[in-house]
Amino acid sequence: MPLVNGVAQLPADFKGGQVIFFGYRSGIMAVKRPAYGADGQVIDHLSAKVVDKFIELVAEPELKGCGANPPFSIFCDSLEVGGENWTDDFLAEFQKLRGYDLKPFLPALVGQYRGAHRRHPPRCGPTVTDLFNQNFNAKFSALAKKYNTRFRIQGYGSPPAALYSYAYSDLPEGEAGSSSSPTGWREFRATRYASSASHLMGQRLASSETFTWLHGAPFRAVPLDIKGAVDQQFLESINQIDCHGWPYTPNGISYPGTSFYAAAVFNDKNPWYVADA
Repeated sequence: MPLVNGVAQLPADFKGGQVIFFGYRSGIMAVKRPAYGADGQVIDHLSAKVVDKFIELVAEPELKGCGANPPFSIFCDSLEVGGENWTDDFLAEFQKLRGYDLKPFLPALVGQYRGAHRRHPPRCGPTVTDLFNQNFNAKFSALAKKYNTRFRIQGYGSPPAALYSYAYSDLPEGEAGSSSSPTGWREFRATRYASSASHLMGQRLASSETFTWLHGAPFRAVPLDIKGAVDQQFLESINQIDCHGWPYTPNGISYPGTSFYAAAVFNDKNPWYVADA
């Protein structure tokens, strides 16, 4: 139904009933804890136009700045966008990918109407994953190859990435998370997601952002805790450990300096740190 000055115009033959309005807004989330000058809205991972602009203005200039010494990898941290499930051209892309018009089925996305479409629900979730793969993963994979480096990604979170999404990466990476359960290695966690992808693709490396939230507070974890966390990662088929984290402390800040809120501290400000002789 058309809108005139923000007012819905019901059809002349409307005889009463329930009217459902569907809206979409962009910029759903601000960047969490941005670096200086990097604050703003999270990019739309589902939009080819947005990702192309990000690559043009941010990613490619950084790679060009490396000259003949490209970085070991282009890295994408865990996908933690709150509720990213739509984009400007979603209806057109859905038609292209799924072969039918989504608009008549939009009520099936609303809680009380889902039951009527339970056997044949509209395939919105897989479409979001497909758009993420083709408009984000594939573009950064191509960018990495262009500059003779690798694409490393923690491919889980929102927007939803499937296991096959890791096929676009050169280095699948997981994250240890905060589980301290002695049986945590049996659970299906982000680390197992990454190592499973590495195994299926015949890749030798499966890395992990390890020690995230290890004992919660910085400086609380001791070497025995760290060994236990590493052992659990090995049980989950991770074979490259990324120490999380190594906070940078500018000159002039009093001891023990800057610490990272979400990780153990591995730098020289930790009491158990021993420099390599």
